[in-house]
Formats: sequence, structure tokens, C-alpha cells
Amino acid sequence: MRFPFWPVRLGGYAVMGMALHALGILMHEVVHGNFFRHHVLDRWSAFLLGVPVLVSGAAYKVTHLLHHRYNRGSQDPEYTYRSTRCGRARRAKEKEAAQEGECLKKKPDRRAQIEESFGR
Repeated sequence: MRFPFWPVRLGGYAVMGMALHALGILMHEVVHGNFFRHHVLDRWSAFLLGVPVLVSGAAYKVTHLLHHRYNRGSQDPEYTYRSTRCGRARRAKEKEAAQEGECLKKKPDRRAQIEESFGR
């Protein structure tokens, strides 16, 4: 009688996934400075927590704090869904317009609109 190893292997994969996810959550908290009073310990903790998941703690801190500065905006490095979806929709509209022989106008320059409103 052979022991079926696939349930053990599947359970092991789930446990490893949960452990790696927990390391990511801990690294997130360390990046925000919620672990230690001294930022040097936070930096080393971010480094050590990032090693098993092959993520640089310093790079994650830079991009994640930019994410908080520009949350869900065009410069948010962690928010790509909206821009990707809009990009696809824009390309689809351009394709339709090209098939009909029309041309879509580009979005107006925001700076030019502001200067125009002030009469410059």
C-alpha cells in the first residue's frame, strides 16, 4: 500500500504560501515604522523579512510610500488596474475610429487650460 503524497504536498504548499504572505504583511508594518522605535532596526527587519520572498526592503519602502502619497492616482506605482483598463479602452476606441476614418482628439493639455482661464 502506497501513501498518497499529493494531499501532504498540497497542504505544504498552502502552509508555505501563508508563511510567505505573513512575511509580506510583517514587512509592510516594518516599512511603516510600526515595529521598533529606531529606524535602523526597521531597515534591518525589512531586509531580513524580504530575503525569503526575494524582495528588497528598501525598494519596497520607496514604492509603497509613493503609493501612499499618490494613492490611486496616475503616479501610484501600486495601482495599475485603472490605467491599464483605460489604456485598453482608449486603444479600442482609437481602433474603431481608425476603421471609420475618424481621428480621436487627444486629451486637452491641462496646463494650457489653466493658463487660458487666467488669460495668460
